[in-house]
Amino acid sequence: MSRIQIQRNAERGFTLVELLIVVVVIGILAAVAIPQYNDTKQSAYDATAKSDLRNLMSHQEHHFYKYGQYASDLSATGSSDSSTVVYSGSADLSVGQHLEIISGGGSGSPLEYTAQSKHPSSDNCWEVAIGRNASSTNRIEKTSSCSLSGS
Repeated sequence: MSRIQIQRNAERGFTLVELLIVVVVIGILAAVAIPQYNDTKQSAYDATAKSDLRNLMSHQEHHFYKYGQYASDLSATGSSDSSTVVYSGSADLSVGQHLEIISGGGSGSPLEYTAQSKHPSSDNCWEVAIGRNASSTNRIEKTSSCSLSGS
């Protein structure tokens, strides 16, 4: 074998089988990684919605100690009174569309309220029922009936 033939064989490149094996390995890695990435994104969206509910609960407790009752309405701007609590929520959630007090509070039932939160990019809706009575759960739970307008 001459020196030119040895040089040509060394510069041949990849075979079709080698390229197919690389493509199959990349496909398998993508098949594993993409669902995991989507699950992680969904978890982050849900964490944002639950965090906003926890912050709302904190604002409501402050409102309760100030006015002796929970607020029945949320406002992103404006001032707080005995029926309204001011809370803007996170950057991704808007008051009234993705975060809302859906029942209770105010003059009708000042000792309890129910609030819901849903991230705009998530299918999950989260709810908390707070009250000074034994029937409220005081836990954030996933709900199947979401009354938010952004649902």
